[in-house]
Amino acid sequence: MSDILTIAPPRVRRTLDPTFLNTVANHPEVRPWIGGVGPIDLTSTLADSANFALQTDDGGWVFVRHEPAIYELHTLFLRRGRGRACVTAWREASRYMFCATDCREIVTKVPVNNLGAAFAAQKCGFAERFSRDGAFVDPQGALHEVSYQALTLDAWVARAGELDNGGHWFHAGMEKALKEASSALPAHPDDPSHERAVGAAIAMIRARNHRKAVWFYNRWARLAGYPLIALVTETPLVIDVGSGVVVEASGEEMEVILCR
Repeated sequence: MSDILTIAPPRVRRTLDPTFLNTVANHPEVRPWIGGVGPIDLTSTLADSANFALQTDDGGWVFVRHEPAIYELHTLFLRRGRGRACVTAWREASRYMFCATDCREIVTKVPVNNLGAAFAAQKCGFAERFSRDGAFVDPQGALHEVSYQALTLDAWVARAGELDNGGHWFHAGMEKALKEASSALPAHPDDPSHERAVGAAIAMIRARNHRKAVWFYNRWARLAGYPLIALVTETPLVIDVGSGVVVEASGEEMEVILCR
């Protein structure tokens, strides 16, 4: 389970150093697709703690905060890192943003003449909000249509199949802890949507984003008709998981400390 719930493994890492991404952004394979004229310098963008930059060996992503919980994505990859490798790395980058930060929505701009970027956006789960003619100027001065796209937290959760394993882990751990406490939680039928919601909350907890985890799960639970949970303390992590059961979680273990 630790591999599934790890946030931002070494191949996708946050950086505050603009050196590498500046090199990628100004590379002849990349610079023409950014628009504007002159060299790109990300120094001030990365120096702003409200923004996030995640990089791999072949490029990376810059997430610029538009407003609380909403970030604009800029993708900067050399040709050797595009395609399947980029989409695979995106799974880790998006998990970092949605689980370890306040992010609830990622927006991006895709020039429609950049077929590779359009394909990658689709594979990564982005959906078009609107489009504008002539909003992108290519190096030859030609105008092209731009597709304005977004990926929400809910859309990401719906696509992230590995989150189901976090739900299975939690329920198995609860059954074990309650058995040891000689108690039982009211049973409910198999519910894949519940497993996914619990898994997303667990991933946020693993990222030490406890308050977001509780907020996200309770928003889902209110609509689905499940009991709400409550954060009792963060250090140590103690959560009232509903139905009168309070658990303390540490690492990969949990302990029932109250069962009414």
